[in-house]
Amino acid sequence: MFSIYNKYTATALISFSIWIVANIINAILFAFIFSFAGNGDLDGIGIVLLFSAAFSLPDILIFWMVFLVKCRKNNLFPVLLITAASVSLLSVVLFFLYLAISFGADRGMWIIIVPVLAAIAATAIHRRAINDVVVTQNEMYESKNSATLET
Repeated sequence: MFSIYNKYTATALISFSIWIVANIINAILFAFIFSFAGNGDLDGIGIVLLFSAAFSLPDILIFWMVFLVKCRKNNLFPVLLITAASVSLLSVVLFFLYLAISFGADRGMWIIIVPVLAAIAATAIHRRAINDVVVTQNEMYESKNSATLET
């Protein structure tokens, strides 16, 4: 039914996988921070995972659109890495502004780097899959053009 050679399917699956891995890495990093902070209570990890997923949902749509538009470019990975870092930074800044305005929580702003690192790490983990999509799409594109030139 789905072909990995279909750019829509391939980019959507990889983008969704990056989103899930980034949320898991984010929750793990926050678990380490909570445990080293002396809190010892890891009940908040589920809430971190939920808010991370909710606030990063628009980010993954932007990431997927960039991936889809640029999927035939050979320098796609750096573009996606920059996209992941910038949209995750925007998302976390909006989240912390929401916390600061709603609850007056302005301490701990250094934690803003954790979701950005998670997004970069998740994108880096998927480098081979991203490169495979680029190679596959370029091969399909070249073979279609070469067949039309020969006839």
